[in-house]
This record gives sequence, C-alpha cells and structure tokens, in this order.
Amino acid sequence: MNESAWLIAAVPAPVVCCKLELLPLSAGHLMLLRRFESAFVTGEEIKASDLFFSVLICSGTYEDGCKIRLDDKMARELEAWGKELARGPKRLLRRRANVTFDFFAGVKRFSNYLTAGGFGAESDDLIPMCLPKQQRDDSGPVGSPGEFIYLSAFMADLSMSFSEAVNFPYLLGRHLLAANAERQGGITVKSAAEWREENARLQELTANPDMDAIRAAMAKGTQ
Repeated sequence: MNESAWLIAAVPAPVVCCKLELLPLSAGHLMLLRRFESAFVTGEEIKASDLFFSVLICSGTYEDGCKIRLDDKMARELEAWGKELARGPKRLLRRRANVTFDFFAGVKRFSNYLTAGGFGAESDDLIPMCLPKQQRDDSGPVGSPGEFIYLSAFMADLSMSFSEAVNFPYLLGRHLLAANAERQGGITVKSAAEWREENARLQELTANPDMDAIRAAMAKGTQ
C-alpha cells in the first residue's frame, strides 16, 4: 500500500450522513450490520429504513449498537427522523420550508463510507490481505467472516481487549496487522504490478501444471 493509503486509514476524513457524524468503520459496526441484516451488507434492495438504521449503528460504538432493539418504538423513531430530514434547515424568525430528502445521495454517501472503511476490499482489485473461502459449488463464502478474523487478530497480534478491538477503525487495524507481519518477516511487500505479474504466472502454471516450472516459480518468490 502507498503512503497516502496508510495516512488516510490513520486519519480518516469525517463523514456526516443523514445529519449524523459517523465513527470510523469498525469490526463491531460490520458485525451489527450483519446481525440486523442491513441491506448494505446483505445485498438486498436498500430502503429508507435500512439507510437510517445503518447510519444509527455506525454513529455509535459497538456497545451502543448492542442496546438497540428493533421494535415499534424504533420504527416510530426512524419514521420521525425521516420526517425531520425532509424539513429544511432552521431559519431565523421564519418557518422551515419542506425540502426533498435526497435518498440516493444518502445511500451513495453511506456506501462510500463502507468502502473507504475497508468493507468489501477482499474482493476488489486491491491486493488482498485476506481472501474469503469459497464453496465448491460457488454458493458463497465459508468459514468465519473477515471482520471476525480481523477481530481475533486485533486481540491476539495487537494485544487489544475485546472492547478496544471491536471499536477500533477496521481499515487502520488491517494496515497495522500488515505492518506487524512485515516487521516480523511474515510477509514480503510487493508493488501492485509485481503482485499481478506473479498472480498471473501462478494461474498459468495451475492451468498447465509443470512441476519443474512451479518449483522454479516458488523458489523465485522466496528470494
């Protein structure tokens, strides 16, 4: 990763969505979004309630989120929140004018917040730190979700308590784990071009097995 990626992860830009400032995305946020089946992580159609509820989760800590109850009271509060957003800003000595709430802009802002925080990075064109396991029939990933794996690593490798780890900025924690592994000699840092070249070479060897060539490629990779 280049220096700017590390700095952005260490000092992320503030994000305000639906009039609430969001905390840096954490493993705890992702766990709560999955637990409450937010459409942002399940891939289903996103509704206004999904947006408001997901923003509410990510504006607080993991402990705050665990206290949330999906009941009629919460539904009324989300509805009232939506009505408040549809009212214009307060004006001195004047009534507030109704404005159209830009739902799609809110969805885009929150989706960008998730992406910038590290959600989904395992499957994009970035050099992955962790690849999801796949079923033989390609029905989906198996094994522990990425945030659980990283949460465990935060506690084991970075000596964090559960509360510290579950609320720690997700992307920054991943960078710290990579730096820790690099410091201990557990990984070799390569440029994106080098990684793609090596990956293409290994895929070619897998498609056309040649044990001598595979051994030579493995030896070259360890040099």
